[in-house]
Amino acid sequence: MRKKFRLPKAASIFTAKACAILEAFHHIQSNNIQSPIIFTDSMSVIRPIENINSKTKHNINKDIIIAWVPSHQGIKGEEADIAAKEATSPASNVIRRRIPYQDYVVSLYHAEKQSWNKIWNTSKKTKTHEII
Repeated sequence: MRKKFRLPKAASIFTAKACAILEAFHHIQSNNIQSPIIFTDSMSVIRPIENINSKTKHNINKDIIIAWVPSHQGIKGEEADIAAKEATSPASNVIRRRIPYQDYVVSLYHAEKQSWNKIWNTSKKTKTHEII
């Protein structure tokens, strides 16, 4: 299966990979796929999923295997990076998912830092410039 979607620009890589796994769960549930395996190169996303309590796992009602694969190793079928690049095009469907507020905080921090650097670099050079 290959499905592309675009998240808000502020989404972190962790959030994007977690959303991709969530989409895989939805696909498995809605298509009643038996003995599914989800492959991911994100160990940081797998760990929290492993810690989900057994009641939540029971609600999923499937024995879903999540397998880690090393990234960028030329493994056949590992086309996620290509699909991710294609999904950044404006023609892609935007999935309306909430992303953690921390993703926005990081994005705003980088935007403000870039804005400050631009002002700093274009301002008149003073003694403060020499010190810093």
